[in-house]
Amino acid sequence: MDRRWWLRASLALVLVATASGSARADDRAAAAEAYDRGSKAFDAGRFREAAEQFRAADRLAPSTAALSSALESASRADDPGLVLELVEIAEARRGDAGLDTTAAAARQRFEPRAGKLLPRCAPLGAPPPPCSIRIRGEARAVGIARWIAAGDHVVVVDRGAGEERFPVVVNARATVEWAPPSAAPPPAAPPPAGAPSLAPTASSAPPPPPEAPPPESPPGEPARDAGVSPAWFFVGLGATTVLGGAAIGTGVATLSRHDDFETAPSEDGRSEGLLLQNVTNGLLAGAAVAGVATVVLAFVVDWSGEAGGEGQRAGALPRSPVLARF
Repeated sequence: MDRRWWLRASLALVLVATASGSARADDRAAAAEAYDRGSKAFDAGRFREAAEQFRAADRLAPSTAALSSALESASRADDPGLVLELVEIAEARRGDAGLDTTAAAARQRFEPRAGKLLPRCAPLGAPPPPCSIRIRGEARAVGIARWIAAGDHVVVVDRGAGEERFPVVVNARATVEWAPPSAAPPPAAPPPAGAPSLAPTASSAPPPPPEAPPPESPPGEPARDAGVSPAWFFVGLGATTVLGGAAIGTGVATLSRHDDFETAPSEDGRSEGLLLQNVTNGLLAGAAVAGVATVVLAFVVDWSGEAGGEGQRAGALPRSPVLARF
C-alpha cells in the first residue's frame, strides 16, 4: 500500500468523525492522533502496534476506515487472537460491504488457529479474591472470554503476594475456562500485645525426669561376656563317654572275630570282621571329635552359675533330669 492510500483513509476517518454527532470533539481529536500513530507504525513495519492504534481510534470514533486498517495490520502481524476480536467487532457492526468481506475472509483464515480463554481469579463456587492477570505482557480482564492464539501460554497472576506463573493450553475453536490453584493459607498472625501467653508458667507441672541410664560395670572392672552354659560341657562329656565305650565294645568284638577267622577262615567271617572294623573306626573318630569339643567347652563354660535359675541366658540348654543327679 502506498502513502496515498493512508492519506485517503485518514481523510475518511476525519470526515466520519466530524459527521458523527455522538463523538465528542476531544474524542475525535484523540482518534485522529491514534490513527496517525497507527499509520506511522504501519509504514515502519510494526504491524501489531499499528493494529492497536487503529483499534483505539475506532473505539474513540467508530469508523470503517479505522476498523479496516486495524484488521489489515493485525493480519500482517499474524496475530489470530487480535484478528478475531476485530472480526467480531466488524460482524456486530455490519453495513459496509467491503468491511463485511474483509471480516469474513479473516475469520476463515484465522479461526482454525485460535481459541478463547476465560481467566478467573478462583474456581467457580470459591470466593473470588482480587487479582490481576497478564498473558504475553497484556492485561486480561477477569471473567471475560477473549480470543487468543491456540497453543501453550503462560498466565501471570498477581494476588497481592507477588506474581505467580502458570501454564495453560488453549485448543483451536474452543473456549477454555482457567483459574489458578488455591492460594496457600497466610501465616498465622502473631498474638497482639498484652494477650495471655500460652507458654507454661512456673506453676505448671514439671516435666517428667529422664529415664535412668543402665547400670555400668564397677570402675576398673571390665565388662565380662557371659560364658556357655555348663550343660553343653556335660552333653559333650556324655557323648564322648558313650562313643568311647561303644568303640571299645566293637573293638573287642572285632579282635574276637579276627581270632575265629584265623582258626577257620570263611567268606562270611571275613565280611563280619570288616564290618565290625569299620564300625569301630567310625566310633573311635566320633569319640575323638566329641572329646576335643568337650575340652574346648571346658574353657568357655561359665562355671560361676550366673546363667542358671530364672535368669538363664537365651540359647543355654536346660539341665536334663539324668545330669541333675550327678
